[in-house]
Amino acid sequence: MTSSLIPSLDPRLIALIILVTAAAIWDIYSRKIPNTLMAAGAATSFFLLLQSQGWMGIAHWISGGALLLALFMIPYALGILGGGDVKLMATIGCFLGPTAALWNGVLCAISGGILSILVLVFLPWGRTMSRIPYGVSIALGTLTFIAL
Repeated sequence: MTSSLIPSLDPRLIALIILVTAAAIWDIYSRKIPNTLMAAGAATSFFLLLQSQGWMGIAHWISGGALLLALFMIPYALGILGGGDVKLMATIGCFLGPTAALWNGVLCAISGGILSILVLVFLPWGRTMSRIPYGVSIALGTLTFIAL
């Protein structure tokens, strides 16, 4: 029997970690999250769920993505989030399914609130809240969710 210091992760979680990390880095440097990254993430999650759970996985894919898309369209409509942030959340929902996606969304919202407070406290007043790359909050919330 061999022991490993690295825990065994589901391939979906590994792909999700790569996705949110890439999205956060992209968002920091360009203030945009590319559609090609979201399309690749959605396609990857589709095939991984189909492979691991069959057609039931596709139901989770659709419902998780639709749930987070609907929830995060509200802050988008209010001008709080950008379209790339909403698409990133929907793609994360595709990876996780509805129940896990909902909890992940809560953690991402909390992470965004904490980041907003930190920006208000530590950045000069001349900088606006629109300068916050929310992809970082989404990545931190998602990585926290995976770690728990």
